[in-house]
Amino acid sequence: EFLACNKVVHRDLAARNVLVCEDNVVKISDFGLSRDVYQENMYKKVGNGKLPIKWLALESLTHQVYTSQSDVWSYGVLLYEILTLGGNPYPSVPTNRLLKLLKSGYRMERPRNCGVQLYELMLSCWKINPHDRPNFTDIVKKIDQLMVELPKDEPIDPENLRESKEKSSTGESYLKPL
Repeated sequence: EFLACNKVVHRDLAARNVLVCEDNVVKISDFGLSRDVYQENMYKKVGNGKLPIKWLALESLTHQVYTSQSDVWSYGVLLYEILTLGGNPYPSVPTNRLLKLLKSGYRMERPRNCGVQLYELMLSCWKINPHDRPNFTDIVKKIDQLMVELPKDEPIDPENLRESKEKSSTGESYLKPL
């Protein structure tokens, strides 16, 4: 929300760029791809630099256009990463097939430990039309609401916190050291 309010498009919101600091303060890092969009509220990429394909919004993949709303799409993917304890987005989809699938309406399935309302928020982040996605202020309000509604006395089921069993498109575990 802070970045969007200050007209900064990050372009690489992903778990690898999120730091959890003292007292569980979360900070976004790696601003190497970020851009100030103060004047026009959007950035159009030129050139052939490498980009994080599986985190990019549809309009970024097709037209190289980046806005706060494309960061919202990436935030939905970040939620998937968090809920799968670091699972790779679109685990069974090869990168070269992703664009066609997204255009046809394909979205990632609900992670097994993800509530319906949170999954609905994720799906809203992945709407085709950027104007139909929530903005970060709306997302913060929804997350705050969901946090208040969480059961306080319900024990955490350790089975739901186990590492993601999902495999990458090559069949390799995500947790295998390189």
